[in-house]
Amino acid sequence: MECDVSGVPPPAVTWTQDGVRVSAGGGRRLLEGGRVLLFSATLVEDAGVYVCTARSVAGTDRKQFRLRVLGIVAYTHNRPHRIVFIRSV
Repeated sequence: MECDVSGVPPPAVTWTQDGVRVSAGGGRRLLEGGRVLLFSATLVEDAGVYVCTARSVAGTDRKQFRLRVLGIVAYTHNRPHRIVFIRSV
């Protein structure tokens, strides 16, 4: 998921999942100064509403995403792959 923000100075970006702050780890990576939330593997518990919040001296803006993990579709090297649906809300 990408939080497409810019500004001078660059805004600070944070992510939440269902109201709880998201940090890197457990299959999640924050890239590009926190603007991109990347999942290396999705789990059922990753499903939920994600909000990226960008804050700067100019103000605050938010973008909301809904992540749905629809099911396991295949196994590759003994690891399941899941169908994932991400929608910007």
